[in-house]
Amino acid sequence: MEVRPRANWHRSGELAPISSKTLRFRVDPLVRVGNYDLTLRLQGNDEILEPLRVVMKVSGEEPNWNVNPTLYEHQMTIIGQVQLGGFLLESADSRVAAFINGECRGVASPEKVYDVPYVTMTIYGDSYDYADKNKPITFRIWDASTDIIYPDVELLAPQPLVLRSSTYAPVSPCLFVPDTLIGDYHRPAIWIKGNK
Repeated sequence: MEVRPRANWHRSGELAPISSKTLRFRVDPLVRVGNYDLTLRLQGNDEILEPLRVVMKVSGEEPNWNVNPTLYEHQMTIIGQVQLGGFLLESADSRVAAFINGECRGVASPEKVYDVPYVTMTIYGDSYDYADKNKPITFRIWDASTDIIYPDVELLAPQPLVLRSSTYAPVSPCLFVPDTLIGDYHRPAIWIKGNK
């Protein structure tokens, strides 16, 4: 994002040799979520510009998606990637969460594996008589770079290589099946935002 200085940003003044001056910056409290990088240049007597880099990260409020793995005996794993608008979600601050009956049962963030962002999510289920077996799982995505929560998320799973027409198919509904693995680092599952 390019930041353009306002007309009143230009200031001049003099500073004695081997001295310092404190510069103060005010940030608009309504500035949008994102990463900002600005380089200010100070010019000395020799007409040489000295750069001063100002970096600012504005974050949104992270959703309260937590799970306590010690409460569950069963689990399943999904290795996948998040695609939003055709781009992979890379921010390690972002989150993907899994829910069973509206209760958070798994949370993960993108991490670089082979220099590509993957999400490795463990989803936990109730142990008493396999109470959660075959229950539907819903997903949500929080994109930290835009502070947007996507509540309607679809999971696409890789299909056997013998199918030539389509290598991915929607998992609808995605069911909790203990000790299963969906996707891997060579053929990951894909989370995408739904149409709702």
